[in-house]
Amino acid sequence: EKGVENISKLKKNGLINLLSDIKDNSNEEYLFNKTSTPVDSSILVDEVKKEEPNPAPKKKNKGTYYYFTRYGNKCYSEVDYSDTSKNIYLVFGKESSGIPKEILKKNISNCVRIPISDNIRCLNVANSVCIGLYEVLRQQNYPNLLFKDVFKGEDYLTKD
Repeated sequence: EKGVENISKLKKNGLINLLSDIKDNSNEEYLFNKTSTPVDSSILVDEVKKEEPNPAPKKKNKGTYYYFTRYGNKCYSEVDYSDTSKNIYLVFGKESSGIPKEILKKNISNCVRIPISDNIRCLNVANSVCIGLYEVLRQQNYPNLLFKDVFKGEDYLTKD
């Protein structure tokens, strides 16, 4: 019962989302801000006039965006995510094709990479999100996350 309360509190504060809350749609990219709330990427782009040939998207959500891509030249863990007063957005693309090249080219300084073996093409996007999100949380000292077990007690392994 106490654990359920803590999970509800974390969810209410926006620090976790249960898997059932995350929409699975392979045709859209999703953004995960520092509170791990899924945000449909279409909210980033203002309406574009049809006569403009290649307009640059305008970001509606203020903050710093980091684009997770195998083409990034900087390791995701080299970035300083520690400032809790700033909005941080982690952008992930589809497993099959990633984030579109046009977006990456316009944001090349914020493209980051998770190091992987040359024997694989890509990581599962859910695992990549977890890796990126936990790096942000680690640098922010895991805000509102539990450091001790509340289910069986912190002395579980030492008591008979």
